[in-house]
Amino acid sequence: MSKIDRDILKGNGWKMGACFTRSSCPDLVSSMDANHAQNGDFVYIAITHDCAIINPSLEAEPFLEYIVAHPITKLDGNCTHTKNPRKLHIELDFQGLSSPFELNIINRAFLNRNLLLENKPAQDVCLNGLQKASLVRWLANRYMGQALPDQFEKRIDPVRHKLNKLLSKPEANSMLALYIYLNPIEELASDQNYTLTVALIYEDAASNKLIKKNQLENYVNEIQTFFQKTSGIDISGVVALSEKDFTLYQQRRMIRWRSDHHSFKQVMDDVEMIEDP
Repeated sequence: MSKIDRDILKGNGWKMGACFTRSSCPDLVSSMDANHAQNGDFVYIAITHDCAIINPSLEAEPFLEYIVAHPITKLDGNCTHTKNPRKLHIELDFQGLSSPFELNIINRAFLNRNLLLENKPAQDVCLNGLQKASLVRWLANRYMGQALPDQFEKRIDPVRHKLNKLLSKPEANSMLALYIYLNPIEELASDQNYTLTVALIYEDAASNKLIKKNQLENYVNEIQTFFQKTSGIDISGVVALSEKDFTLYQQRRMIRWRSDHHSFKQVMDDVEMIEDP
């Protein structure tokens, strides 16, 4: 079969972000490798672009790419909103409830697209629009990147676990991104200090909620204290901004910093990703 009926695929509900499970699509799951099909609680998310999913030519687009999502007990702020390039924590609408799941970038694979004709996405689990947008950005970030100076990373490495602990606190769950302005953005001698400015970017509603609870100022102070105690870095300031207040001008002049950002000397798979402003 070199052709496939795109109207059937559309009618079945196949598109990027469509979710399926073992119960909704047993034929698809049974064709997977054993490590992806071993757990009945897994949710599978189609990550092939909409146009490719319903392309009528199987020669041009023979496969559906999917990623595995497995349930977790709670979200980790280090991994929400694309802050970590390897893991993404999102909430799926699962059986009427908002449930946390983890996606790992290595848990992707392909299925024969002709199997979609006889299978439909699950009706009891789905991605909402914001979560789908987060997934798309996370996947795209694998192919856009900028590394930080080795000397800066050497100063962060001894205390990185403490930073990650701070970024795993509940106050970070609704943080969209952590941006930094680093001066200079080049290698320094070990006796010279980097100057660092940090911007914590929040969803607008979440920012207002944290402010009302008097939690945001305390959290900002914790982040600032952390950098003040980090050898070789002069922290010029830490600010928390609503996404509405973070301008394109600021975004273009700062670096979106991942929780495990690495330098050029790390292997290429370790180079962290930023969004193209």
